[in-house]
Amino acid sequence: MHEKLYRSSDIAQVEMTSYTQHLVDDLVRNYGRQDLDIFVDIPEVKVGIDTAIPCGLIINELVSNSLKHAFPDNKPGEIRIKFNKNSSNEFELVIQDNGIGISPEIDLKHSETLGLELVSGLINQLDGSLKMQKSPGATFKIKFQEMKYSKRI
Repeated sequence: MHEKLYRSSDIAQVEMTSYTQHLVDDLVRNYGRQDLDIFVDIPEVKVGIDTAIPCGLIINELVSNSLKHAFPDNKPGEIRIKFNKNSSNEFELVIQDNGIGISPEIDLKHSETLGLELVSGLINQLDGSLKMQKSPGATFKIKFQEMKYSKRI
């Protein structure tokens, strides 16, 4: 993921369509789940590096969870990733699958899994909010504002 950022012609701004597609292609290849349909619905939008990195990590964790857990016994299915900016200049990231859903006992804010704990922390880092639907399938809707670039020494 970071390699893709470093190869970008403009490190301050990241084009989310190709960044996300590259990330998802790598995950699908690594998990060997070419049998799933993955839809990336992202208009050409650029975000600052301070926003792109947490978004990429969230996408990585949630898509990885879908690839690992949502479709047991290699059942077919689909994963959808949407990212857009609404009229209030707020970003919305939606990651959704039509798999078996998430156990009702799982609480993202008090998760005992490192991946979901990381997602919760990254959403807080973005000063974002989350709406989660556990069934049917799993849907994560995350809303946040663009992170302000912080000057580094």
